[in-house]
Amino acid sequence: MGKEGLVETKTWLEKCRINYLGNPLFGNQDKNDCSFFSDNIIFLAFNHIFPFNANDAEMIETVQKMKSLHPDKLLIVSMHWGEEYQLVNSSSQQKLAHQLINNGADLIIGHHPHVVQSIEKYQGKLIFYSLGNFIFDQYFSKETQQGLAVGLEIHPDELTFNLFPLQINLSQPILMEQDKARDFLVKLAKRSDVQLVEEIKNGIIKIER
Repeated sequence: MGKEGLVETKTWLEKCRINYLGNPLFGNQDKNDCSFFSDNIIFLAFNHIFPFNANDAEMIETVQKMKSLHPDKLLIVSMHWGEEYQLVNSSSQQKLAHQLINNGADLIIGHHPHVVQSIEKYQGKLIFYSLGNFIFDQYFSKETQQGLAVGLEIHPDELTFNLFPLQINLSQPILMEQDKARDFLVKLAKRSDVQLVEEIKNGIIKIER
């Protein structure tokens, strides 16, 4: 909905005390819109899709600098990337994700493919390649009407990730019914990292810090 819609969205989020990150109109040009600090957490957002395709080297350098300046903070990277409607991540996504983690990212959360993609554990860090749709009007397939929410608990020696499968009904997300959620997680586990199969099926992933 253009600039007017963006401003309206930000206004409502602020009224509801919900923080936001990213700027779809200006890509990565406005650094103030692409980073956010909250307590001991840093959020970075990058767009890797045309027309505001971020340069890999610049993203890696930004992550490296941010981690060097704040080594004790949890660095979460939000990535707009990947191939639409593909249930498994691409090799280029994986290569970039590994580089970002090697240079300081503690967690990567992806979006853009419109479907929930695989989850990987690399160097003790998690990569959610795509959480799928959340509030979106794609009703042409089962997969585009499903999404995944991730609840993160931060403990001194552990990160706990709670997985919440979502059903999208006429652009409104709700939690999946228990049986459907169980089936969804089983299928997600099958296309994800073999290290995580049982944890994904159970809906809880724990990572040592």
